[in-house]
Amino acid sequence: FESGRPVRYTCENGASFAVRFDRVRGTPTAQVRYADGLANEARRTLLLVGGPTGSGIRYTNDEAVLHLKAAEARIEIPETADTDVFTASN
Repeated sequence: FESGRPVRYTCENGASFAVRFDRVRGTPTAQVRYADGLANEARRTLLLVGGPTGSGIRYTNDEAVLHLKAAEARIEIPETADTDVFTASN
């Protein structure tokens, strides 16, 4: 992923989120922006840190987990109202 350029992912249910990949002090990071539920337009932002995974790329913090493999992304955000997992492609 190119550093600094946001990548938008769209789910089958119409929900979407954008991810901006970067490095902070040499550590890979992902800044995720998403709507808090399908009916709520309020945007939320999470900063996730890259870490080891069996396959693909994984970013995480205490609030969420983002797993990327090929053109698909799966993000788990337990606090969201409609669902806790979004699976999307870009």
